[in-house]
Amino acid sequence: MAFRFGRKPVVPVRGADVWEAYEAHGSARRQTLSQRERDVFAVSDFRQEVNSGGFDGYFRSWGGDTALEAVAALPGLLGEPWAQVLRDALLNAALVAS
Repeated sequence: MAFRFGRKPVVPVRGADVWEAYEAHGSARRQTLSQRERDVFAVSDFRQEVNSGGFDGYFRSWGGDTALEAVAALPGLLGEPWAQVLRDALLNAALVAS
């Protein structure tokens, strides 16, 4: 499954479907992945955790550990509006925590 990363079509993880790759490697150590693969997985963490437990669940689980990577990758992967949603959630989470 290919998608657009900026202007260039990319097959995100070695030719695999994004969700198949995420299920297979989503919780594995990611240091050996390319930056684009880490970006896709960070956005996948965002989607998966927010869908299952809302932003509270996302920030409390390990998925939230990739929030800064996700917010940086979102404009190129899903668009600026999604990045702004995550930025707003990060700001609100910081305000609640303080």
